[in-house]
Amino acid sequence: MHKLNAICGASVLSLAIAGTLASARAEAADSDRNDASKLDEVIVTAQRRNESLQDVPIAVTALAGDMLERSGVRTAEEIELVTPGLSYSTVGSYAMPRIRGVGTNANAATIENPVALYVDGVYYAYQAGSSLSLNNIEQVEVIKGPQGTLFGRNATGGLIQVTTRRPTSDTSGRVSVGYSDYDTFTSNLYLSGGVGSTVAADVALYYRDQNEGYGRNLATGQDVQIMKNFAGRSKWLWTPSDATEITFIVDVGRDDGAIALAPAPGTTALGGSVLPPAQDVDVPAPYRNENEQEGASVRIAHEFDKLDFVSTSAYRNANSVVLFPNATNNPETMTLVTLKDNFEQYSQEFQLLSRGDGPLEWTAGIFLFGSEGGWEPVGISGLPIAPLNSINISNTQETQSAAVYAQGTYALTDATNLTLGARYTWDRREWNGSMVFDAPFPIPTVVDDGKLSYNEPTWRVAVDHRFSPALLGYVSMNRGFKSGGFNDSVVPASPYDPETLDAYEIGAKAQLADSSVYINAAAFYYDYKNIQVSRYANGNILIYNGAGAEVYGVDLEIQLRLTSQFHLSAGFSVLDHEYTEFPNADITTPQPGGGTLITTGSAQGNRLSNTPDFTANISAEYQLPISTGNADFNVTYYYNDGWYANPDNRLRQPSYNLLNTSASWTTSDDAWQFTVYGRNLFDEEYAVFLSAQANGDSFQYGPPRTYGFSIERRF
Repeated sequence: MHKLNAICGASVLSLAIAGTLASARAEAADSDRNDASKLDEVIVTAQRRNESLQDVPIAVTALAGDMLERSGVRTAEEIELVTPGLSYSTVGSYAMPRIRGVGTNANAATIENPVALYVDGVYYAYQAGSSLSLNNIEQVEVIKGPQGTLFGRNATGGLIQVTTRRPTSDTSGRVSVGYSDYDTFTSNLYLSGGVGSTVAADVALYYRDQNEGYGRNLATGQDVQIMKNFAGRSKWLWTPSDATEITFIVDVGRDDGAIALAPAPGTTALGGSVLPPAQDVDVPAPYRNENEQEGASVRIAHEFDKLDFVSTSAYRNANSVVLFPNATNNPETMTLVTLKDNFEQYSQEFQLLSRGDGPLEWTAGIFLFGSEGGWEPVGISGLPIAPLNSINISNTQETQSAAVYAQGTYALTDATNLTLGARYTWDRREWNGSMVFDAPFPIPTVVDDGKLSYNEPTWRVAVDHRFSPALLGYVSMNRGFKSGGFNDSVVPASPYDPETLDAYEIGAKAQLADSSVYINAAAFYYDYKNIQVSRYANGNILIYNGAGAEVYGVDLEIQLRLTSQFHLSAGFSVLDHEYTEFPNADITTPQPGGGTLITTGSAQGNRLSNTPDFTANISAEYQLPISTGNADFNVTYYYNDGWYANPDNRLRQPSYNLLNTSASWTTSDDAWQFTVYGRNLFDEEYAVFLSAQANGDSFQYGPPRTYGFSIERRF
């Protein structure tokens, strides 16, 4: 109860501070009021139609692409720096977001995240594809809480929706080059223009070449914590008539590097290895991370007299190669794991959306999804199991899914709306695999297959009321569902069951001081059942079901324009969370000679994995007109009070602070921009991944302090 009181106290204090700031701003506005000091209206698509952020009865963080650049946010993982309630774990090129404590640390071709990722309306099921670079971005929306009605699959925790720029017929573009610490070169190119009278097209290219690793493998001399990235995207927009719009998008991405998991600070790897310096490892074996992905989509939108029709067709494929040993310098206890996965997906969505000025707005649709992926193969060698030399596991898991959904909002009065939505999902999983042993004598190959099916309804009920033109309040209840599946890194495969989440939320959105202050707050309660929890066994990821958990929380965001030149944004998230019942949790115990003993016990009352109790962020932007153009300054600060890695709450990432700054000068004709920046100025050593494993607790560091500059030409 004291934690809940702390949450409420923090909320009241924040609202009081926000009110004081608003009053101060209002007094300043009375003496110097102009439209330039108002905040711009933000349009979001959280309900699959264009609406003002302040009118949507959902907790949404909307981030403009240029603001992300100024805040030092260059990748999807760094969005957490400016989004209350969002946190990211990262392993190699796999990105694993978590919203309000809901997410996963499991990473494989056939594992989908409870936080769904959409890019230009297309669902990205492959988690390694989530680690995209934020190039050519118009806006990012982080939609919090289960989205079980309007969006495609597995959005138990919420979703991240990325919208790229819309090409225009006018010829325009921008090209930039940059350089930063660790001999890192970056370049960006964006071009847009008309192709005939009815077609506009663009192309966006991004390249990052890091030539020096953040760390080093002391045993081999290999640079580690190093990555090269390439991303390309082209969007073609055809408008054959005023009522019809057809958009074709193609994209490609490549990642190549070496990410090493080090022994967690204060622990010892199997074999008694000495802990190397931060970012370094000491392992007599190579590391390797490669990922390739590409995709294409076609969106057809047509306006009829009383409704809109939208069809979105998409195909994506990806594959990756990961080579990593356990973090030990003892050859007798070293295990080398080779992961080769492949994945392809296709999706088709049909939507009908109402038009007109009547009291009812509605959306209905059909979503079809199919995927196939697996390991080809998982190879585990150097096993300390004499006389077994290695194990190779190959498999394929197929998914077929269909869903029908509808949601409508009815105006009960001029000020009050009722929203009802429902979705029904059919999921089918089919798996087959084999396990081959390399030994001095014959061992029969193990072969297995299986089928699973899940049918589940989800829903949304919400009431919103506009108390005044400046204040909207709402209450909502939402059910989220994430499908079950097979653990395909073991044979015979072990299945895991679906998880569900019932969310209850009350929120408010306020516009104060003549729209120069926005305050958005939400308080929520989650009843989380059959949670899909991850564990590592000999380097392989496995999922099992925990019984349940509860999450109470508050998140709040403030946007404040003090003057036409000074913009301040801030936010925080406070969570009280625990496993209410978890009798079969992994209990991990470090061993004297290194490594970890894993047994089973109760985690009831423990904190959820990878979930900080408190995070806060603040970003200040100041624009100073000068005789030769404009000088822009940004300072972004993020605080995380720490989190536990596993349900037994033994391993913990302590609290940490991140600070990014940037300063830029833009010429008077807006043709040139010169920028210098610094990231992680405190040079904090913190984990983006931490987990207990039998061969030693594993730790992946976030990027260290870096400085850099860029030069951009616009036309």
